[in-house]
Amino acid sequence: MGALAVRIFHSTARMVGLGLLARILYLVVFQCYVFERGHWFSFESCDIAYSLVSGRGYTLFAGGGPSAWLAPVYPWTIAIFFLLFGTLSHAAAFAVLSFNSLVAALTSWTTYQIARKAFSLSVAIWSGWIWALWPPSVYYSVYWLWDTTLSAFLLSLVLLLTLAMQNDGRILRWCLYGLLWGIIALTNPSLLVWLPFSGSWLA
Repeated sequence: MGALAVRIFHSTARMVGLGLLARILYLVVFQCYVFERGHWFSFESCDIAYSLVSGRGYTLFAGGGPSAWLAPVYPWTIAIFFLLFGTLSHAAAFAVLSFNSLVAALTSWTTYQIARKAFSLSVAIWSGWIWALWPPSVYYSVYWLWDTTLSAFLLSLVLLLTLAMQNDGRILRWCLYGLLWGIIALTNPSLLVWLPFSGSWLA
């Protein structure tokens, strides 16, 4: 039993799995996906997604013209869920919040890997589990229709890749690094503030 507990505690797959399970259970038990129409439109990302599926283009408010309020990745993600599960539906809300929960749970894996490279195995294990079950992380996953969880995952992923690329001159790895930064720029441009520091460190 002790050996089994150690294997469970050391497993990143179980960190991600239990982190996702905790979020989905919270989502279902407290019916966080049951939205009124006004709740959808309290998030600008949903407003833009609604405009996209309504044929009004990338606009923030009805008749307001093209918007540069948000980068396009997350509003387009919500728009895709609208197309698949129904615009402003409970099913679409469940799908979006499940997506948020998945990327939040995956962040426990990147957190573990970063801590293992930068510190030690014990720090990595504690860091991964804390993130997997950290209450604020659960909250933002199942209540906020925003890029918060996706941005956190992408930032941790690019940090992990930066650490992994030390003394690595392979062209393909650098192309993937540039591609990831491009996705980050189209998700949350404010994260680009870290690019000069990571690039300079690698150089």
